[in-house]
Amino acid sequence: MKLLRILLFLLVLCLSLPLVTSCTGKKEEGGATTADMAPDFSAVLLDGDEVKLSDFRGRVVLLNFWATWCPACKKEVPELQKIAEDYEGKKVVVLGVSHEKPEVIREAKGAMGITYLLATVEAEVFNTYRVKGIPQTFIIDKRGRIRLHRSGYIPGMEEELRKTIDRLLEAR
Repeated sequence: MKLLRILLFLLVLCLSLPLVTSCTGKKEEGGATTADMAPDFSAVLLDGDEVKLSDFRGRVVLLNFWATWCPACKKEVPELQKIAEDYEGKKVVVLGVSHEKPEVIREAKGAMGITYLLATVEAEVFNTYRVKGIPQTFIIDKRGRIRLHRSGYIPGMEEELRKTIDRLLEAR
């Protein structure tokens, strides 16, 4: 019963956050920073195939740390989906990672109409990127360097993500 109260409190807290929202209730600082090489990691796609972040070298990667239960994450899914659709075939990969069970992610994928790549990762990947709250979004250039890091969800952040992606696609 005590756990249920704590979870209910956290849910109410996430729903009552201001415009910059994350499921920690505060703006996160201290994550992997821009110009750092993005730490490589392995992930398991929902079809069971294993991929590494480094498999996407030569493409711009929008890496999103999220969870199916996170209200702020759910709010940003339509923006990420639109980006994935608009950049399809343009050397851009949208990859959402979670450390939830694949069947939970699969169910959310269908319910939310997500077509971009979703994968499960070990919790250690969150630690490697110093992700303490979700959602967290990183844009990684073609050479594997982090060029943008955003904590939480900000309505309209899609425009900033697009500008960064466009700039990185033009870079040689």
